Amino acid sequence: MLLGVTSSYSRSAPVQFQPMKSLTDHASWQRLTAHYQTIKDRSISDLFTDHNGRFDHFSIAAPGLFCDYAKNHIDQTTLSLLSELADDCDLSSAIDRLFAGDIVNATEQRAAWHTALRDPAPNTEIQNAQAKMQQLATDIAGQGYTDILHVGIGGSYLGPAVVHDAFSAIQAPQLRCHFITDENEQALQQLLSRLDPTKTLMIVVSKSFSTAETMVNAKRILPWLQASSSDALEKQLFAVTMNDQAAKAFGVAKAHVFPMWDWVGGRFSLWSTVSLSLVLAFGWDLFSALLSGAHAMDQHFRTQSWTQNLPVILALIAIWYRNFFKAQTQAMIPYHAALRNLPGHLQQLHMESLGKRVTQSGAAMDYDTGAVIWGGVGPSSQHSFHQLLLQGNTCVPIDFMVTQEDHLPYINCLAQAAAMMQGDQSLPAHQRISGNVPSTMLVMKTMNANSLGALLAMYEHKIFVQSVIWDIDAFDQWGVESGKRLAKRLLSNDFEDSVDASTMGLLKGVTQ
Repeated sequence: MLLGVTSSYSRSAPVQFQPMKSLTDHASWQRLTAHYQTIKDRSISDLFTDHNGRFDHFSIAAPGLFCDYAKNHIDQTTLSLLSELADDCDLSSAIDRLFAGDIVNATEQRAAWHTALRDPAPNTEIQNAQAKMQQLATDIAGQGYTDILHVGIGGSYLGPAVVHDAFSAIQAPQLRCHFITDENEQALQQLLSRLDPTKTLMIVVSKSFSTAETMVNAKRILPWLQASSSDALEKQLFAVTMNDQAAKAFGVAKAHVFPMWDWVGGRFSLWSTVSLSLVLAFGWDLFSALLSGAHAMDQHFRTQSWTQNLPVILALIAIWYRNFFKAQTQAMIPYHAALRNLPGHLQQLHMESLGKRVTQSGAAMDYDTGAVIWGGVGPSSQHSFHQLLLQGNTCVPIDFMVTQEDHLPYINCLAQAAAMMQGDQSLPAHQRISGNVPSTMLVMKTMNANSLGALLAMYEHKIFVQSVIWDIDAFDQWGVESGKRLAKRLLSNDFEDSVDASTMGLLKGVTQ
């Protein structure tokens, strides 16, 4: 089903995913199981010894990125069998459905058409929204505004915060952007005390315009803004939402409501009007370059064979470690201070998408899915958790992200990856490095909007590939919704005897 200029879907014929052949019953899975037994005790260093051209064979250039995945516990047989698994799971058809705007989120009967937001092909709805963002940036220029309060949580801020921090370290933004995410009223009031309300724009970002944390913060800020002038809300308050009526009831002028669509999931919404604050802070050209880099990765993902397809390769390697090596975690370590928020964004992207225990048809699985994603920025991470990576006894595959333009961090990153893989058996027991730690190196020649857009889109596609092979819905988050519902009941005292004794005891202790 293709989207035109409307943002709603016909629900008359809901998509239902039929039970599929269990993943573990595929012949390719059985061959991978047998192959694992032959390779699991071989060191990665030995694999380099066996294959003189290993670096060239297990590296790939993609839009904005170069990837070296030679320091992984794989050989050509591994890659071939994993590619067969992708074919057995009909990955090609799934990719076609994603880009066509078909309903791929069956539990919510929605598409996941975030790729359309960065596609230069004409789409009236998207183009109108983008033009409105550009026009606002033009309109406020020269009016003396200095700051933006971006009020949102989860996907309504994580992506924009990553990009904002990345480019604030490179160029001064035209407006300072403050992301208001948690419910720390003291910190919020301290921030407001440092700002001039007559020079501050407020953007409330909530798809439903009812997200509890977001609306609590928005309601706390509103009186501060209103007190500055009689027409402050008319001039300085904006909303990004699907719920126009709720935004208008909150005081947002009709012209200041920017559209959000049900076919864009929160954690994939960076490319939409959710990034209005980025456009105002850095201008349209930077955001346009971000979209362009992501679109280039989209095209790479759609057209390349599995063994030349960067998102697919990373997804297959992740499945290899999760399902065969039983790795429960994966570390994300960017070696660039500007990307300090990237691990948090990737954590949400992976764990909210892949933290599922039933298939698309609702059947229980007999295999593992999402890993725990964590990390931090290097070289600072060398002085904290790298100790576990170097001398611990837990299998933790690592994605390193680095730019060539920063020589010292680049060298540090290469050294860490090499030390973790090679180890050093010549040292006394307490100093010995076992080695054999797998890692993938993702290299950007320079930090710019194009390369960052490509990197972020690559991870979105990697996650989609994992979801297809695991036969899970990457685009719903019913666990998150369950927690929200219970919190509302607790806040309204509408829980009676349905909560456990521990929760009841804590509630009584807090309220006494």
